[in-house]
Amino acid sequence: MAENENPVASSAEEVLKRYTNMVLRIAFQIVKTTAGAEEVGQEVFLKWQIRHPRFESLQQEKDYMVQLAINTSRNYLHTSWARYTGALTETFY
Repeated sequence: MAENENPVASSAEEVLKRYTNMVLRIAFQIVKTTAGAEEVGQEVFLKWQIRHPRFESLQQEKDYMVQLAINTSRNYLHTSWARYTGALTETFY
């Protein structure tokens, strides 16, 4: 706790504002669909809300959110729903 003597205790609103874009981008890179990325994003923030961890710094909080987004995205790919639905390979006009 060199920089900050108090552990970081972020509210749900602060976490949403701070990490929504990052989590959705990570999820989209892995699951390849907008709907899948949004579903992963909801699950990531739900997991954070349930666990509500405290961190020593904002960097630790960010690292946690990145890893949670990656792991949740990978888990999503293993669900039967993700296997049977996927990105469209053709563009329809």
